[in-house]
Amino acid sequence: MTVNGGRGPVIVCGMYAFSRRLQDSWRALFDQLPPFLPECFGMAGPGVTVEFRHDEAAYREPSLLLGHTCGYPYLNTWRESHRPVAVAEFDVPGSLGSRYHSWLICRADDPRESLADFRGSVGAINNEDSNSGKNALRHAVRQYHHCGQFFREVIISGGHVESMTLIASGAVDLAAIDAITFHHARRDYPERVEGLRILGRTASSTALPFVQHRTAALPATRLFEALNEALENMPAESRNSLALKAFHCVRDSDYDAVASLKRDAIAAGYPEIR
Repeated sequence: MTVNGGRGPVIVCGMYAFSRRLQDSWRALFDQLPPFLPECFGMAGPGVTVEFRHDEAAYREPSLLLGHTCGYPYLNTWRESHRPVAVAEFDVPGSLGSRYHSWLICRADDPRESLADFRGSVGAINNEDSNSGKNALRHAVRQYHHCGQFFREVIISGGHVESMTLIASGAVDLAAIDAITFHHARRDYPERVEGLRILGRTASSTALPFVQHRTAALPATRLFEALNEALENMPAESRNSLALKAFHCVRDSDYDAVASLKRDAIAAGYPEIR
């Protein structure tokens, strides 16, 4: 059968899929789903379509079976129309069960030693709708702002890997980089990580949710169980490539932890990152 009518089931994997190696490994996971979800994948029916994108149209796809998004847009855009199914735990520093944090990254040769020392510097965020790159960074520097300003300038890089490239080039001084992205970038794009160092870490919050339409007939618990079954049966090489450890059940209320980072910054008089 198909999901929500139209074409066959669609999985949108917009997060942690910025290299060919990562995309191939995610496909190896999702290829294992059909035997565990026979109600979605008939023997003669269409297979799953995996799309590596994160534009709004992708998550609104009527045949969406599963979408991987960031916790900040989940709160701001998808909370009313989608529900969280699971979060992934990775066997990397900074992935903490169902939570994660970002690393505060600067150049290795930058003499500044504390976050407060970076007041008046140039910062980068990957995009405006990011928990790991914007929301967590705003929270981290909130106590050091002066009259609502911490950075001399904030650049929108377009992605975590791009933020690291800007730091290495000297165009940017500081950014918050999702810990899982940092791990994979160090393997896939070592030249972009060379010359950088970890200054510190942000507060942790609930990890990036896999979501489904709230109108989907398939129970979230059923999909959560199928993901862990698929994980157990995927090729070991691909599982190790993703450093994927387990899927954890997650509820809507767990994302209050993401919202609290913003509330803390507002309470400290720092509502906008600048």
